[in-house]
Order: sequence, then structure tokens, then C-alpha cells
Amino acid sequence: MTRSDIPTLVVSAGFDAQTGASNGAYAARTLSRSTSVTVPYVAHVAFAESPCAQAITASFFDSPTAPNTGCLAGLQPPEFEIGP
Repeated sequence: MTRSDIPTLVVSAGFDAQTGASNGAYAARTLSRSTSVTVPYVAHVAFAESPCAQAITASFFDSPTAPNTGCLAGLQPPEFEIGP
């Protein structure tokens, strides 16, 4: 188990079928200065799929103890189409 007081950003994906969104909070539990963020509506690689995850990550470098997560509020679920 890793323990640290270094500011750490833990990003999880809401639709992650491989590691599950709850794993982010689990990984952050022993990182005393961590920020755990779940980006909804994206799969396993949130950073690659989500401009919001990218913005949060970039803001972490400017403000490691309080990254800007405001973009999460505007995210909308994808629209699914039912086949013919």
C-alpha cells in the first residue's frame, strides 16, 4: 500500500469496465493530499477520451491541491440509438 502526502490527481472513468470508477477513491485512500475525480460517460482511458479530463489534469499542474473540476457539471450522457 502506497502512502504519500504529495499532491496526487486520481482520475477514474465512469464507464470503465476494466477497473471500475470506484477504484479511484480506493487508490486515493492512503494519499493524504489526493484529489479523486470520476469523469462520467467515458470508458477506460478518460484522459484520452475526454476534453474535460484533460482540462482537469492541466489545471492540476497549476493548482495541485485544488484542480478545477467545474467542467464535470456540464457533461451529458451519450445518446444511444436502437438498431432497426
